[in-house]
Amino acid sequence: GNPSPTAMSAPRRSVLWVTPQPPDTVVGGGPIRQAHFLTAMANAADVDLLVAGPEPLTDSSLRALCRTVIEHRVPPDYGGGAIGARIGHLRSALGPEGPREVFVSRPAARLVSDDLMRLDAAKAYDAVIVQHTAFSRLLPEKRRGRWICELDRLGSIDMRQLREVTTVRRHRWLHGHEERSALRLE
Repeated sequence: GNPSPTAMSAPRRSVLWVTPQPPDTVVGGGPIRQAHFLTAMANAADVDLLVAGPEPLTDSSLRALCRTVIEHRVPPDYGGGAIGARIGHLRSALGPEGPREVFVSRPAARLVSDDLMRLDAAKAYDAVIVQHTAFSRLLPEKRRGRWICELDRLGSIDMRQLREVTTVRRHRWLHGHEERSALRLE
């Protein structure tokens, strides 16, 4: 007889989902948004989740949807008090790392970078989805398959809005520099 529709269907696609913030159906805006996207993606493809950040993946229903979950715990950087925070703001506004979100996520990005290349080389994903501006620099110049950087918000707009409403001249200057830095990355 005729082959069944299942036997004739195309093989499932494979996706690597990379994020500094674990998806979650309860925690807040960004994690909830990711949870809905990841759920939809898992219905159409095999999803491997790579998370590097201060929080683990706690949503067991999302964990069950993923083929594999790789987690790296990275302690949050609180800036070392008022002086450390000022130095961090100056460095992120003026340094080569880019906007503050990218600057403070450097330790997590370093951890993910090695896994990302190793996993993609071994599994040849149909798509690699990198979440957040913080991890946007992880996209290699030469890549196979589809690589997508999904920005949950635009840092340049955040900084422009902060610059427009702040009353402290130094803060306006910092926000202006960070706005330009974010624009270069976006």
